[in-house]
Parts: sequence; structure tokens; C-alpha cells
Amino acid sequence: MDIDNYEYDIYLDLGVELDFNSGAVIEEEKEIKTKRFSSDSVEIKKEKHIKLFDLKINFEEARAYRKMFGKYLRENQWNNLVAHVYL
Repeated sequence: MDIDNYEYDIYLDLGVELDFNSGAVIEEEKEIKTKRFSSDSVEIKKEKHIKLFDLKINFEEARAYRKMFGKYLRENQWNNLVAHVYL
């Protein structure tokens, strides 16, 4: 799910039912917009999710990754990315 130009929410579905009543985890109710590749329609629903972590990739990390494969990355080719990962 695209939030801002380079910020994304990623929802993992492990195929198991989560117990939100245990109180052991912090849950967030999120409004989820889902778009299927086979359709132009967007489905909106509210669901509870557990935030696992935020993944931030800055220019230095991206450049180091590209360098491992013998590739180059110019600073004007990069925008920092943020992915919020939920279960």
C-alpha cells in the first residue's frame, strides 16, 4: 500500500488466525486499500494488524548494495524508502 511517494505499508498474511485478545502485542486498526491486478476497483476495509518493524533504506545503503554487484548509483537517482511491515 502506497502512503507517500516513497513510503509503503506491507501486510504479511501467514495464513494463521491472530489472537488480538491476549494483550501481549500492540495492535493497530488500519484502513486497508486493496487493489487486485485483475481489476480496476479498489477495496477498502478496516482490519487489525500488528506492526512488526519499519524498514528504512537510505542512499548509502542502496549504493552499497549496488556496489556489491558491480553497479553504480548516483545520488540524484535515489529517494529514501520507508516500509512499515505489519502482520
